[in-house]
Amino acid sequence: MARLPKRELIEQVAAALRAGGWNVLSLTAPTVHPARLRLFREGDVETVRVYIWNVSHGGGANRPQHEFRIQITGVANLTLEPGGKTLLLGWDDDLGVFAAFDINKHAGPVAASPSIQIGHAALENAAQKGLAPYNRGNGEIAFGVGPDYLALYLSQLSGLHGAGATGAEIALLERLADDPERVDDDEIEATVRGARRRALLTTWRLLRDRKFRKKVLGAYQHRCAMCDLQLGLLDAAHILPVGHPDSTDRIRNGVALCALHHRAYDLSLVTFDESFAMIVNTEKIAVLAAENRGGGEQEFRAALRSHLALPSPNHRPRPASVRKANRFRGWP
Repeated sequence: MARLPKRELIEQVAAALRAGGWNVLSLTAPTVHPARLRLFREGDVETVRVYIWNVSHGGGANRPQHEFRIQITGVANLTLEPGGKTLLLGWDDDLGVFAAFDINKHAGPVAASPSIQIGHAALENAAQKGLAPYNRGNGEIAFGVGPDYLALYLSQLSGLHGAGATGAEIALLERLADDPERVDDDEIEATVRGARRRALLTTWRLLRDRKFRKKVLGAYQHRCAMCDLQLGLLDAAHILPVGHPDSTDRIRNGVALCALHHRAYDLSLVTFDESFAMIVNTEKIAVLAAENRGGGEQEFRAALRSHLALPSPNHRPRPASVRKANRFRGWP
């Protein structure tokens, strides 16, 4: 297995968190381990201590073939970040995923040559699905985490690691990570208690949002359906909004929109009809113009396509859903 130097391991963490929407400031020199990072995002600030080693096979011939591990070296203590969060990670460079362990189970003095194991299937599943739990059988739930999911994992750190209090919780967590559409909020409410319930509900919603976004942007070839913009500025917008009783996370209830047109769509400034022709809300623009807030109308109109750019036929919005969504948003 490939082994990265510590500097590159730490950069893998920073890059994954940046991809998750955080601005990252290193508080330590590039080769200092553990690293300390200051994260900033939309007014939120987190300080994160990062322990990370390469993932390797579990050891000699007597070890199970599916068992992989991190070997804790170079530190005398595993210390929690005061007032912040602490990541205890491995990096599998072959699969391009993290192994993530519960720091609270390992904090304190480090014994001679300790190692922490994770099943290879969890790392493989994380490479496919983004997040995969692994029951270590000693009261600890570890995770395989894809780089795109590290920010989500960080946000729900303690709740996720605490979500294995019962066999039913572990089974629910495994199904949630495999496919969040197989789980609903009522099942989480009935199965999980206290802070763990809140963490799993939040994780469930975030996983559904992320998987919906991935599917919709892929269907629309990562291009705004209203203006053709790419540049990594796209959202997956629901046609029937999440608050509508008939809303789903199916691709046919989604449309790829740039940040500008997503906001304009949600504000009913622009929409499309069941023939997918673009419609601008001239009445709303007239009201804005009367309030001296109509600047940019010409540029806004000029950027729009005449008709929505459509994905393959089996992924296109259903005309009935478009009509229902437009009525819900107040269009005539």
